[in-house]
Amino acid sequence: MVNRLILWLICLVTMVACSSAPSNTLNGTTWQLRSIDGTPIPTDVTATIVFVDGQFSGNSGCNSYGGTYALDNAAIAFTLNQMTMMACIGAGGDVEQQYMTVLPQITTVVAQTDTQLTLGNTQNAHRLVFARVTP
Repeated sequence: MVNRLILWLICLVTMVACSSAPSNTLNGTTWQLRSIDGTPIPTDVTATIVFVDGQFSGNSGCNSYGGTYALDNAAIAFTLNQMTMMACIGAGGDVEQQYMTVLPQITTVVAQTDTQLTLGNTQNAHRLVFARVTP
């Protein structure tokens, strides 16, 4: 009986320690933006995001951008701190404007599979949907 109690306590402590440890399943992955707020990205525009060691970077449809991100289980926060400033006309500029408006508002990793990443916030669970880019 005492052995079972000790074993149960060890399991409980292990589960609590593992569940509170932040996970970063995005590290080392690259994604291509497929939709913003349910609107598909035009096929002639490429917007991407790459996650590496707490940093993110990519192309917003016209300009390059980057910054830091913090991921704690399903909660995510982006801090944009660099971006090129080329003039963007047409579909690429339109996508960039929408994407750069929505990205700082993202607070949650809604779903992540091997092929799709969905990011959202309290207003909309599917604000940004990405497809995985494999090397």
